[in-house]
Amino acid sequence: MVEILEGDQNARGLRFGVVVSRFNDFVTSNLLTGALGVLNQSV
Repeated sequence: MVEILEGDQNARGLRFGVVVSRFNDFVTSNLLTGALGVLNQSV
């Protein structure tokens, strides 16, 4: 069964840290770009 979470996507006032490995740059650089894009949309 899939759990559905709903809520406000407002991240104002919150602080985040993003850690990315250098092991597989082709994959991790794209994951970092996506994560930062989502964080920027929610501020």
